Amino acid sequence: MYIYIERAHSFPLSLRVGVAHNSASLQVGELYLDNNLLTEFTLTGLQQNEHLHVLHLTGNQLTQFDGAQFDNLYSLNLSDNPVSRLALKHEQGIRTLVLDNTALTELELSGFNRLNYLSINNTQIANITIPATVDKLYASDTNITELNLPDGLSHADIYFRGNQLNSLSSADNIGYIRLYLRDTEISEQVNELLQNSFRDKITAYRCSEGGYICTVIN
Repeated sequence: MYIYIERAHSFPLSLRVGVAHNSASLQVGELYLDNNLLTEFTLTGLQQNEHLHVLHLTGNQLTQFDGAQFDNLYSLNLSDNPVSRLALKHEQGIRTLVLDNTALTELELSGFNRLNYLSINNTQIANITIPATVDKLYASDTNITELNLPDGLSHADIYFRGNQLNSLSSADNIGYIRLYLRDTEISEQVNELLQNSFRDKITAYRCSEGGYICTVIN
């Protein structure tokens, strides 16, 4: 089952969601609490609920989030919150993580070997370790200036727009990486690496606004 509540209140509030441990008939798989001005969010009784896989808290006023209490959370969306502290554990098997327009300055992703979709647009994050499992990475308008493409990364789209890319490195065993660089300044080192890269390794593009027309730059 899923629970969907949006714009239920017009003033900031804290929310405590509780489900009895013995409520076998109530197995919450998806929980959507977008745009409710939440300042705090606490779950009680759901820690043992293995069916909670999707949690969306977009557009609230959360400043911190503890996701370590979930064992099987596959999709988490905290975008448009002033979140500056985030606790996650890689054992959860998170596959989709959306953190756009948050106050995060760092993000630890070591060991997140199931992550497929990551979005950190418009944040102050300055460093990122890209998991080799990622096939969609959105990191536009961030403080990131270096990208390291890890061993095993393949068929991935990286949207790195509105940034300054000073350093780009890649492992030997990567393939079919598409790098989108609209409004991003690149250094001579980055340009040289791109020009010397085979297109079955890395292809870099500059696209028009809206992304309708893209030009290969290497």
